[in-house]
Amino acid sequence: MAMALFASPADTHEPYTANEEKRLVRKIDCMILPYLAVCYAFFYIDKTTLSYAAIFGIREDLNLVGDRYNWLSSIFYFGFLAWAFPTNFLMQRLPIGKYLGANIFLWGVFLMLQAAAKVCW
Repeated sequence: MAMALFASPADTHEPYTANEEKRLVRKIDCMILPYLAVCYAFFYIDKTTLSYAAIFGIREDLNLVGDRYNWLSSIFYFGFLAWAFPTNFLMQRLPIGKYLGANIFLWGVFLMLQAAAKVCW
């Protein structure tokens, strides 16, 4: 049914010039890629935060003996796996700039909340 709307694949897109394509590629290269690089750098730093904290004594401070430290480090990946599908779904349905901005803000909030961690067991 949907294919009946278009006689050829060229009907699905507006024509664009080589100059417009060049401007778009430049905008992607100069704007989006640096943002992604910074976010991935923060993501990497976030993943290594716990290992740095272990060097500086979080195991002793929070009495992380036995497999408690292993479970603590696994929680990050459980959360990542649980949120992977909903976040991809929401990115398709919401304005991407606002959604990513809210995610990065909340990411920072949760990272700061690590300072308030106490032993619950």
